Amino acid sequence: MDKSTTESHKEKRAPGVAESGQLIRKTSIRRRVSKDDMSENKPYGNKAEEYDKICEKVMADTGVQKTLEALQEKWRMIMYMHDDCMDLRTQKTEQGVIGRRARIKRELIALVITYVIITLPILITLYLAFLFVIWFVTTAS
Repeated sequence: MDKSTTESHKEKRAPGVAESGQLIRKTSIRRRVSKDDMSENKPYGNKAEEYDKICEKVMADTGVQKTLEALQEKWRMIMYMHDDCMDLRTQKTEQGVIGRRARIKRELIALVITYVIITLPILITLYLAFLFVIWFVTTAS
C-alpha cells in the first residue's frame, strides 16, 4: 500500500476505534487527580453581604415560598408514610414472634399429649403387674 491509501483509510475510521478494529473505551483510561483537585474549596468571592441580599430577595418571592411550602408538605407526607411503614413493620415482626410462640406452645402440648398417650398404658400395665405380684406373694404364703 502506498501512503495516500493509508492516509485515506485512517480518515475513514471512526473515532475511538483502533487500527485493529477494537473499540477503545474512554472509561478504561483513568484520570489522575492533580494537586489542584485535592485543594480545599476555592472561594468564589468576598461579597457575602450581596449574596445574603440576593438570597433574601429570592426567598421573599412568593413562587419560591409556595414551592418551599409544597416541598415541606411533601416531606411531611413522606415522613408520615415512613413512620407508618415502620410501625407496620414493627407490628408484623411482633405478630410473627407471637405466632412462633403460639406454634411452639401447640407443638409442646402435642408432644406432651403424645408422650402421655404412649406411656400411660405402659405405666398402667406395670402397675397392674406389680399389684398382681404383691397379691400372688401375699396369697401364696
